[in-house]
Amino acid sequence: MNSQEHLESIGDEARPMEDEVPSDKGRPLRIMAFTLSATCLVVCILVLVGWMTNNLALASVSVDYVPMTMSVAISMLLLSIGVFIRVHLRMDCCPKVIPLILASAVLIIMVWVLLDPIIPKSLDLEVFLHPGRELSEGYLLADTSPVSALVLITASAVTISSLCSTGRCGARNFLESILSLGVFSVGLLTLLGYAYGNPLFYGGDVRPISLLSGLSFALYGMALISFHGADCWPTNRFVGHSVEAKLLRVFLPLSVAVVLITGSLSNRALSASSSPALAASLLALITVIIVGYSVARISRRIGGQIDQAEETARRAEAALRIANEKLRVLGSMTRHDALNQLAVVLGRLDLVRTSSKDPLVLKQVVESLKSAESIRQMLQFTAEYQKIGVSGSQWIDVRDAFEKAAEHLEASGIQATSEVGGLEIMTDIMFEKVLANLVDNSQRHGKTVKRISLRHQVKEDHMMLVYEDDGVGLTLGEKANLFRPGFGKHTGYGMFLSREILEFGGLSIFETGDPGKGARFEIMIPKDRYRFSPKDT
Repeated sequence: MNSQEHLESIGDEARPMEDEVPSDKGRPLRIMAFTLSATCLVVCILVLVGWMTNNLALASVSVDYVPMTMSVAISMLLLSIGVFIRVHLRMDCCPKVIPLILASAVLIIMVWVLLDPIIPKSLDLEVFLHPGRELSEGYLLADTSPVSALVLITASAVTISSLCSTGRCGARNFLESILSLGVFSVGLLTLLGYAYGNPLFYGGDVRPISLLSGLSFALYGMALISFHGADCWPTNRFVGHSVEAKLLRVFLPLSVAVVLITGSLSNRALSASSSPALAASLLALITVIIVGYSVARISRRIGGQIDQAEETARRAEAALRIANEKLRVLGSMTRHDALNQLAVVLGRLDLVRTSSKDPLVLKQVVESLKSAESIRQMLQFTAEYQKIGVSGSQWIDVRDAFEKAAEHLEASGIQATSEVGGLEIMTDIMFEKVLANLVDNSQRHGKTVKRISLRHQVKEDHMMLVYEDDGVGLTLGEKANLFRPGFGKHTGYGMFLSREILEFGGLSIFETGDPGKGARFEIMIPKDRYRFSPKDT
């Protein structure tokens, strides 16, 4: 059987995964910002039409409520236009200067409104916009609520800051999101007051926020949050295909809707019912049924998506295993054939060396033998490197591994001691080779080594496994290149391979010895990667 037939016999199940088309995860948020700002724009236009046609029902929804003032409607109109055109005409089509001018104008208008009590009546903006001084529910129609003015100042400041932002999410964007949530919260609180039949500030000294003002604040606050993009808080928690994002997108709106609707219905039912206890019980029962049904449907849908994703992952994992097996077999067969051919080359070169008397030929043969030996060592390294991760991580007894690595030292007069009794670490099965390589380096390059040791130091969140010898140590130049492939006096791959083995198991290694005072290697082991065997502790 040739190599191709052998590879094909492993299986044809592996199929290349289709390239996933990169998606624009910010697009849904831009659509949301566009829709919300457009809705807010329509509301403000209707309010202004109501004022201009003296049909205040358009500005207040009900004759029992105060209307949305012209200054608030104009301000929200300008802000909505700015976000609307910025989102709709992105990039170079819409310079930032237009939305900036609109937001700055709103900031000036609202500061002017707040200063109304201390400026001359001739400069009163509300009087200029609506000369009449009619009353509604005991409040002047044209006067803007100071709370609305503060909300609009906040909204315009956030808009200006967002437009001037570099686009990177940081502390500034987080503050903008918090303030945007504040604008939305004021609007939502206002709407809830009207929904529960108890609007805020009615009957007090402060002019209430109108129903449509609250609606506009809620819409614009959400538009600002969406405008910040998919990478900034809080929208980054809702965007993407993760299970967390899917659950948040479904259950958070559902929970909010259930709470708000239940509260509103409960308030109305209890105030109108002759049997409040019965009404509350029926409402609770209906709520449980609706929520239970909704959760069941949503869970089935999301559960199906999760199951499908897990099945896709299992198929991809199986395909990856097959592909890795093919590569392993191909590498093994290629390496085997190359070593066989290399043995022939080495044999022939050795024959030439023993039979030739020409110094020039002998010199070339010796150089060729060195190169061939280097090739053999590299092929052997690939064989060892290929084994990393094949068997996965498992619990390794450190003392046993060290004793096996140092068992040949007795004949050389080097004493090996360990203080790691009972210690086990979760790492690659080739961990013993790491210790064997450290021991071999001490024996080969330590020159004056008489003692090697292995001990552990428990830290707060990790453990250090410390290997030391009493040889000549490493120079500063050797330390800098120690873990580079090809560096060293023997094969040049030992320390590089050791680091790769440890990193696969979640461990890391450092050389911390002093030149001339012996080598010292520290292997850092995370807290969840070591334990002490009960039989030895």
